[in-house]
Amino acid sequence: MEFAALKRFGRPDEIAELLAFCAGDKPSYLTGTDILCDGGTKAGLGIRGMLAMTRGA
Repeated sequence: MEFAALKRFGRPDEIAELLAFCAGDKPSYLTGTDILCDGGTKAGLGIRGMLAMTRGA
């Protein structure tokens, strides 16, 4: 959570909303993509942060 923009874990209902959207009819043109639902963790990481996270620091 140190690197996350939101500084908290996602709630199950937040994850469920994304999954329900993807499984529904609305994203009919959505194909072959990764959707990050990580509270901004990846966006908040620089190269040092990525290295620190992989090393468990």
